[in-house]
Amino acid sequence: MLVQEYGLYQPRYNFMSSDVYKERLTTIRNQQKQMIKQDIAASGNTDWTVNNNKAKGRKMVNDMKKLLLRAFNSECDETIGKVKYNNIETSVRKIVKSAEQIQKLGTIMSVYINQSYIDLK
Repeated sequence: MLVQEYGLYQPRYNFMSSDVYKERLTTIRNQQKQMIKQDIAASGNTDWTVNNNKAKGRKMVNDMKKLLLRAFNSECDETIGKVKYNNIETSVRKIVKSAEQIQKLGTIMSVYINQSYIDLK
């Protein structure tokens, strides 16, 4: 608050109360859950076969999607847990960088985290 009084900190979001902020966080988390349930948080090429078996290929891709999302969510939780007024921009860059690095692991199978899911983080 002291930094704000000197005009050095500009809030990114203007919530009137902590209840409004909490409500917005709940909405965002519900949107993330919905994307996962609808299988649109991550995408991948399901035309793979494993031992000439398409079902095993789809399972492999779905497992990779789940793995990438778990890794991304864990890294985001770690970063978000440390956010303060003075490191918000660094935290956002860290989340974006994390998404880029994790998605590189899915390149061969064309598995990636959808940008709209990343934006919700």
